[in-house]
Amino acid sequence: MSHLPFAKKCRLKSKVANVKEDRKLADGPLHEDDYDALFACLAEYTDRYKANNKVHERVSWLSRIVRLKGQSSDPVRILLAVSGGADSLALMVLCHEWCQRADIGIELFVASVDHRLRPESGDECAYVAQLAQERGLSHRTLVWEGEKSHANLQAEAREARYRLLTDYAEEMSCHCLVLAHHLNDQAETVVMRLLRGSGVSGLGAMHEVQRQGRLTLLRPFLSVPKTRLVASLLERKIEWAEDPSNNKKSYLRARVRAMMPVLAEEGCSPERLGATARRMQRADAALSTVVDKFFQDEALEAPGHSLWVNLSSYCALAEEFRLRILRKALIYVAGPAYPPREIKLLAMDEALQSAYSRQYAQKRTVGGCCFDMLWRGKDGFFIYREPGRNPLESPLFLQKPVDWLGLCSVRLAGEVDFGDERPVLHALGQEGRLIYEMKAGFLKSGAWNDDNLPVPLIEALPSVWWRGEPCAVMHWSNERDKPAFRVEFEENDTIFSSNTDLGRMI
Repeated sequence: MSHLPFAKKCRLKSKVANVKEDRKLADGPLHEDDYDALFACLAEYTDRYKANNKVHERVSWLSRIVRLKGQSSDPVRILLAVSGGADSLALMVLCHEWCQRADIGIELFVASVDHRLRPESGDECAYVAQLAQERGLSHRTLVWEGEKSHANLQAEAREARYRLLTDYAEEMSCHCLVLAHHLNDQAETVVMRLLRGSGVSGLGAMHEVQRQGRLTLLRPFLSVPKTRLVASLLERKIEWAEDPSNNKKSYLRARVRAMMPVLAEEGCSPERLGATARRMQRADAALSTVVDKFFQDEALEAPGHSLWVNLSSYCALAEEFRLRILRKALIYVAGPAYPPREIKLLAMDEALQSAYSRQYAQKRTVGGCCFDMLWRGKDGFFIYREPGRNPLESPLFLQKPVDWLGLCSVRLAGEVDFGDERPVLHALGQEGRLIYEMKAGFLKSGAWNDDNLPVPLIEALPSVWWRGEPCAVMHWSNERDKPAFRVEFEENDTIFSSNTDLGRMI
C-alpha cells in the first residue's frame, strides 16, 4: 500500500466506508478489458501523430516489421496532469497499465502543479512523484509563484495551471496533455453553463479531444463516473488526497455538486447530462462546418492578422451563423482571448446589416477591434485591431522570440552590438507609418497595398523600432534601408490559408 506523506491524509478504511455507501460502486473498478475503449482517444492521437511525423530514412525489412508492431525507437511523448486527487491518480495508474499492455509506442511524463494555496500541497505533489517513480515514470512539480489575487482565485489558478503545464510540455517535447476530467465533472459543467445561459457551444461543455494553442488536450474519462475511478484505486490499495476547497460553498461548482443528487432523483443524472453534452457537441460541429466554409469562400486575410469579409454573403446567413462568424473573426484578429458577450455581438451584427441595407459606410469598435464597413464603397468590411488599444511595448534580444498579443512571435537574428539602445517591439502608429513610407515605399502584401487598406489597419501593424524609427514592419518589406540584423515575424496558425480568389472581393 502506498501512503500519503503528510499528517492530514485520508485513511484508506474511511475512504472504503464512504465509497461503499455510493450506489454507483456497483459499476466496479476499471480493468484491462476496459482499457482499449477507455484510451481510444490516446491511441488515435498517437497514430495520427506518427502519420504526420514520419521519419524518412532507409530501414531494413526486419526493422519495418518491428515498427509495424509498435516498437518504434521514437515513442510519442505524452504529458499527464496529476494532482494528489483520486481522479488524476487513477489516470496515471490506469494509463500506465494500458501503455504497458498495449505497447503502442507512448512515453508518459507526469507533472503536478503546486499552487501554494494550501500547506499540504507540496506533500501531495511529493506523493505523486513517489507513485510515478514506482512505475518508472518521469515526474516534475511545477510551482505557481508570485502573488495570488483572491478576487477570482479559481480562474487565476486554472490559467496558471495550464500555462505551467503548457510550458513544461514544450520543454519535454510533449504535444499532448491528458487530463482526468470525468463524467461527474462533465455533468457539473453542463449545469453551470446552463445557469449562465450558455448556447450550443457552451452546453457542449468539455470535449474529449480539444486543441488549445500548440497543445492537444485529451480527456479519456469523460464517460466514466468518478466512483469507478475511486474503485480502481481501492482495488490497488492506493490512497489519495482530498482538496477541501472542492467543498467550499463560495465556489459555484461546489454548490452545483451539492445539487447533483437532487437533480438525479428527478432523472437528471450525470449520464443523461453527459449525453446532452455530446448532442450539443454534434450540433456545434455541424454549425461550425457552415462557418468554416464561409471563411474559406467569403473572407480574406489582410496584413497584421486582419480580415476582409464579404458583407452581402454575411447578411444572407441566419443569425446563429452570423454571430458565430463574428465570434471566430474576433478571436482570430484580437488574439486567443474570450470574445465579447453575445449582447455586444448582436449590436455589431445589427450595425453590419444596417450598413448593408442602407449602403451607408460606418466604423464601429468591439472587443478591441475596428469594423470598417463598406470601406470605399466595396461590398465588405475590414476587421482589424484598434490602434492603441493594447499599447504593448517589449524590448527585443537576439534569438529570443517575443509574443505579440498571441498572434505572432518576433525574433531578431544576426550578429550586431545594439549598445545601450535596445530594439523595441510595438505598434507602428501614425509617426512610424509616415517614417516607413519614406524608407520603404508603399505597403505591398500579396493582393494588398496602401490603396485598398484602411490607414488605422496599417498603423496597428507590429513593428520593430531601433534608434528612434521603425526598421521592420510585419507584412511590409523594406528594400531601401535594411537594418544590420534580421527580423523574423512568425504568425500563429491561420484558418484561411486556402483562400486564393482575391479579385472577386477587393
